[in-house]
Amino acid sequence: MSEINYPKIIWSLLAILFSFYIYLEKPEFAQKLLSDIEDLKFSIRNNTIQIKDNETVVVVAVDEPSVNKMGRWPWDRKVIAELLEKLNQASIVGLDMVFSEKSNRASDKKLVSVIGENENIILGYFLRDQATEETSEATWSQLEDYAYHSFQTKGKKIQLDDWLYAEVNLPDISKAALSAGFFSTKPDADGIYRHYPLASLHKGLVLPPLAIQILRYYWNKDARIIFDEDGINNFRLGEVEVKNSSNIRLNFDTQINQVSAYDVYSGKIQVDYFKDKIVLVGMTEIGIFDLRPIPVNPVAPGVYQHYTAVKNLLTNNFIKSSFNTDLVFITLSLIIVFFASCLKSYHIRLSIYSAYILLVLLVSYITFIAFNVWLHEAYYILAILMSIILYESEAFMRTESDARHVKKAFSSYVSKELVGEIIAGHEKLKLGGDEKIITTLFTDVRNFTTISESLTPTRLVSLLNRMFDPFTKIVLNNKGMLDKYIGDAMMVIFNAPLDVDNHEERACLSALQMIDKQQLISKELNAEGFPDINIGIGINTGNAIVGNMGSTVRFGYTAIGDSVNLAARLEGLNKGYGTEIIVSEFTIERLPENTQIRNRKLDKIRVKGKNDPVTIYEIFTTDDIKNKFVEKFESALNDYFAGNFIKAANIFSSVEEDFQDKTSKMFMLRCQEYHKSPPAEDWGGIHDMKTK
Repeated sequence: MSEINYPKIIWSLLAILFSFYIYLEKPEFAQKLLSDIEDLKFSIRNNTIQIKDNETVVVVAVDEPSVNKMGRWPWDRKVIAELLEKLNQASIVGLDMVFSEKSNRASDKKLVSVIGENENIILGYFLRDQATEETSEATWSQLEDYAYHSFQTKGKKIQLDDWLYAEVNLPDISKAALSAGFFSTKPDADGIYRHYPLASLHKGLVLPPLAIQILRYYWNKDARIIFDEDGINNFRLGEVEVKNSSNIRLNFDTQINQVSAYDVYSGKIQVDYFKDKIVLVGMTEIGIFDLRPIPVNPVAPGVYQHYTAVKNLLTNNFIKSSFNTDLVFITLSLIIVFFASCLKSYHIRLSIYSAYILLVLLVSYITFIAFNVWLHEAYYILAILMSIILYESEAFMRTESDARHVKKAFSSYVSKELVGEIIAGHEKLKLGGDEKIITTLFTDVRNFTTISESLTPTRLVSLLNRMFDPFTKIVLNNKGMLDKYIGDAMMVIFNAPLDVDNHEERACLSALQMIDKQQLISKELNAEGFPDINIGIGINTGNAIVGNMGSTVRFGYTAIGDSVNLAARLEGLNKGYGTEIIVSEFTIERLPENTQIRNRKLDKIRVKGKNDPVTIYEIFTTDDIKNKFVEKFESALNDYFAGNFIKAANIFSSVEEDFQDKTSKMFMLRCQEYHKSPPAEDWGGIHDMKTK
């Protein structure tokens, strides 16, 4: 059973809690951050498809041409009355303006007369949070006529925007009109107007906005409302039904069915153009400052908000949201990101994250364009990004922890440079047992048993440390890996765990440097009363299995195989050949052509337990005195392989006498023995080793 990843469980819980908190509470910072992302759907839709405008609703705009030709706003109320006379065939006319103060008597009288005669005027009025005058009884009574009366409550209190003050029209004007609706709306947290209220409170009255009031009279139907502790539980007006929301999200587009007020006033637009239409009269001239930012226009006239609300409700085309769908998508997003984060490959994880975000955006755009369903994809993406940050942070910390363990584990065995490569490219470090070509080096102290018997344990440990410390540094400097210390022996591997160029040459250089260092250490130890120290080194190159080996309780990185065993056997042969370093043919043949390492062929041997022979060599540097007798020694060796034992023995004797070469002495004695007792005719120059 795999180990439980508790940190990841904690991050998962945090991601779930954070994502659902942000979605359910929608704090101000989240709205400011995410709303603009969601508004991109309007731009994409409006730039990709042509939206057919509803000609039933029209805006009569107090625009720049109208102000230029009819004078600065506000116009004389007699002029406004004459404009409204041109709209007497409209079904309903909503005014995005308020007549709260008296002007000249004649103009006010004219306006009252026209409004009364038209019988299609819905006035507008302000609801305010700040004002200098309290709502009078007469004003309250006037507002009561405009209010909703058919509603039910499931809670003790109706939760709606509750405005403190009202600025209404003059009593005579109010009485002449059909009704009135407020045109005060509130922006979202980022200052953008996206929503339109279905109702607001003032002094205990539940009041409808201008767009709703227009449709109440246009359809000649009253709204039915059910309130609960969160606001409006259900709102129904005609075929329009809104559930669990006190406002609608407006479905803005850039198509506005608009005519100039001057064209209406001058008669350029015929009166019958407005027959049975819903007309909204409002200011669009920038200088009048009735401007509000909406998702499709940062400086939209306020009347466009009421126009859009009427058009959306009239066609039941306002934007609908699905709480359950949002929760499903957020949950699905968290699940997908969780499982993607479990994949080992960062590139695959990143691809899945990116693909899923693109899929979320695509689904969101399609559902909006095709069905007017508003998915809060920005909240899904925020949940996705939050989860990615948490999971990838956890993965990063875990990787860092693993890197520290790797660094700690390998820093004692390999060079700092190689440790850095392992950490930077750990994908190449496949632990658990891989076959690869490596070079193995074994070193051992000669006559260690005798030496150990002559020393106290403390001095013996001191002696080993004095040798192992510089030897280990030599190995690390040549990019080798110290596999293990085995009593007085060392096992070193090159080209694992990571590839090392020219690992055969690096192993040979390490051996030569160890011999040089051993001679210096031996002099120092002799001066301190320690006995003479000599070492033997064996090197071989070949296939081996490298990786973590052992048990689940304890394991270590090592190498096993015949090539490793041969290196150990070669180290043991040094005593018999009187050499310090013996290297196999498999290492020698892989040395680069420009190497400074010289060698001499020693013998062809068959180690105990193996059938295949191997040629062995001794290595040394170019400035070594042994360079002077290599040619003479190899001439004797050729005679030896050819069976000319007497001739070979004489040459070996000469080399031994001139250069005190122990190997030549060993061959001289062997030649003399073979002369007395010749080997088999098919011996091929191969010497069988009787011991390991």
